[in-house]
Formats: sequence, structure tokens, C-alpha cells
Amino acid sequence: MTAIILLNWNGIDDTLACLDSLMSADGDFFVVVADNGSTDDSVSRLNAYAATHTEKRIIVLPLEKNFGFAVGNNMAIRYSQSLNPDTYLLLNNDTEVNPDFLIQLIKFSSEHAEYRVLTSRIHYYYNKRKIWLCGGEITFGSRKRYYHDSDLSEIKNESYLPISFVSGCCLFFYPELLDDDGVLLSDRFFFGEEDYEFSLRMKELGVKMACVMNSVIYHKVGASKNKLNDTLNVGKDYSFYLGKLIGCKMHYGGIKFAVLLFLMFFKIFANFRRKNLSVIRSLDFSCRIVRDAINKTEISCADFCRYMSM
Repeated sequence: MTAIILLNWNGIDDTLACLDSLMSADGDFFVVVADNGSTDDSVSRLNAYAATHTEKRIIVLPLEKNFGFAVGNNMAIRYSQSLNPDTYLLLNNDTEVNPDFLIQLIKFSSEHAEYRVLTSRIHYYYNKRKIWLCGGEITFGSRKRYYHDSDLSEIKNESYLPISFVSGCCLFFYPELLDDDGVLLSDRFFFGEEDYEFSLRMKELGVKMACVMNSVIYHKVGASKNKLNDTLNVGKDYSFYLGKLIGCKMHYGGIKFAVLLFLMFFKIFANFRRKNLSVIRSLDFSCRIVRDAINKTEISCADFCRYMSM
């Protein structure tokens, strides 16, 4: 049996649409919906949905506040452990799934037991022929996304792709990857880049990962981020680059990390200039990110909120 984990934060319409698609999905699973301290009527609507949809077991887990993506998922995983699932699947609440998506993951897993982390082929929801992600490859301080923004016609006849980067949008894994406290994702990241650090950790541990090409889901890309007030994306980019650098610092040695900081400074500066920030502001943000990457070990909720208000 698979425990499917959904995390909801003021996104009840997307979450219910995701649940609708899961209720039509094949396979042996239950769903835990962790509500991350929503301020709308999410919990009452989730409870009503669970009471009237008995196709699959749905458990609503209200959390006392917004713990962020990593901790919210970890709390739902720990709850699920008491039900002894064979496998787990983290799934974004702003996704909808093909009916056989889980069956395809399970089938692949039974035939290729050496792969302990899997993901689906993820399409854009609003343009279903267009690929958002088929996993990717971790590179030095970055990632290469397989088939990102490709049309369906560009997909080769591949049953699976070995990958070293997996998105938290759809992350299927085995219980052995949990630590003794039932934690999968690092609690150093409130929102964003926890999957990059996870991928770095899996690569370091030699854990094999794959994208199963016959398993398909559809992603309403950016539904959570679009709730945030970052018109120019400055705060989002600041948090993105800093989170990535903190993740790298957790896994790279001192000299390797110093080289990465030097190279990333120019990449970050160029990114802000492309967004039409002035040279002075671009330099300021780039220097601040590098300084924070050296001094900080986490992005807390307070940090994240401060960055989003930039």
C-alpha cells in the first residue's frame, strides 16, 4: 500500500480537484491531506469531502500553523508511518493524475527494485501536450531539467530515465530513506529548494532514482507561489538562489563551495540584470545572497516572508 501525501495551504479548490483525480486512480493507496494552517474554510471542506468520498481512504490532518513545505510533508509522513505503508508518494496539491499513474510507478518498481526514488512524467495542466519536467540531472550548483518545456512529440521511446534530480511535486520513495524520526526533507527550508538538497543527498548516498515515462500527471505550475506578493520575482529569486546555495554548502567541501560561490555570484547578477534591475541593485542583491549563503544554515519562515516582501 502507498501513502499519498498532499499538503494544502489556502488552496482548497486545487486540492479537491487533485483528490477527485485520485479517487479515479487505480492502485492500493490511502491519502493523507495535511492542512498547513490554512486561514480559509479548507479544513471543513476537506472533512466534508472525506466523509462523502469513500472510494479510497482520505485522512485530514490539520496542522496548527503553516510549517512550510518540508516540515508539513514530514509531519504527514510521520503520521502515515502508523499505518505501515510499503511506499510513500509526495504529490503537489495543484496536480491531477492519470488513472494509471501509480500503477505504472509500482510496476516499474517491481521490475527495477534498484531504483528507490521515482517520479512521473509531469505535464503542464493548462497545456497538456507540453512537458514541465521528467526529472533531471544535478550539476555543479544547478540542475538540468529533462524535457522541460518540450512538446509531447519530442519524447523519445524511453520507458524510463535515470535521474539525479527529482522534484517534490511528485516524489515516490521507500521507507528506508526516512531517518529515525520519520523525516525525509530537510527542515532547513521553509519553502523551496528542499528537493534540490534531497537530490544532492540521494546522489551522495548513491541512491538510484528514475522518471517512469508511462506514469503521467498534470501540474498547475506555480499555484502556491502565485499567492505570494513578489511582482518582480526579486524575493522569489533571492530565496531560490540562497536555498540552493545553502543546500550545496551542506554537501560540498570548503574549497568546492568557495568556487561555487564565486561562479554563482556572476550568474545571480546576470539574472537580476535580465529582470531590468539596475546595476547597483543587482550587485546589492548578489552580494547579499553570497553573504547570507556563507553565514546562514537555513531559510526560516521569517526569512522567507522577508524575502517575499522585497
